[in-house]
Amino acid sequence: MIVVALAAQAENRHMRDEMSILFRRVGYTKESHPSLLAANQISSLEALLVYTLSELLELKEEHEKLSAASDKAHKPLQPSKSWWLEFADFIVMLKIINEKTGHKFSMHEANFSVNGQFKGNFDSLEEQTINLGEGDVFRNFELLFTELMSLIKHTGADLQGNFFARLINTKLFLNRESRFFKAEPNMNEVDVIDKNNHVFKALRVLRNFIFESTSVEGALQPWVTDFFAEEILDWRNSLVAMEKIKQKIAIFKIKIKDELAWSLTAGPSSDPFLEMKMMIAGAKMVGARGNADLLTLQSRSANATLAGTTVFWT
Repeated sequence: MIVVALAAQAENRHMRDEMSILFRRVGYTKESHPSLLAANQISSLEALLVYTLSELLELKEEHEKLSAASDKAHKPLQPSKSWWLEFADFIVMLKIINEKTGHKFSMHEANFSVNGQFKGNFDSLEEQTINLGEGDVFRNFELLFTELMSLIKHTGADLQGNFFARLINTKLFLNRESRFFKAEPNMNEVDVIDKNNHVFKALRVLRNFIFESTSVEGALQPWVTDFFAEEILDWRNSLVAMEKIKQKIAIFKIKIKDELAWSLTAGPSSDPFLEMKMMIAGAKMVGARGNADLLTLQSRSANATLAGTTVFWT
């Protein structure tokens, strides 16, 4: 029993050290990033906590997707890049709260006993986040981070603080174009939160669409978001705008298909997103199996081959 207890303590210390690295090193270095913009425009702790809760709900949605995928695969799956990005966004907001309130919570000064606090749902995490606005804030931070570490342990992920800090920091800006988060004249704190939440939802719909079309987790590109910019910015009519985005996805696919059909007639394309665009437009990749006759398809725009595959439009 003593050996087991010592092993558990060592594991908890390792996880604390890894999480400490992540907490210190993950963040936004440019003042134009939406999370910093929002934090600077929000003065009250209550409003800041509401914004932080919205980030937690983003993580909750990703975790529900992870759980559903694991159930479908009949085995535990590792968290995706999107899961880690949402986790990082939540951590960044906790850093901002820690700094703006002057509490200077340090993970190395806290005691953590990770032993199953996370029960598979986010109810307790939401409660712990709300509690950061009252009582013993240091203790509340301690409880929240203990449960976050329990969440990571629950997923079976091998947390490597340095690795994830580097990985996440290279991707943080890519999914949150600052142009969609700029403050507008006469906005109050509620407006800031409403606008950010609308943009988050809109970008999430588009990220899901790209993933479903390509099976690739990548950052949204301006050639995607430009087409939906009006709806992404229409936060005052969020429900209507979200429906418009869903309706415009079909039009966007047709637009990409028409552009490809036109551009490929001019010869081989140097577009780095060519394969992604073809999959979005409805192309299916079929292996050429070394058949030399299929090489003639290279010159036909509707059936161009990519990396030894033949493309057929659907």
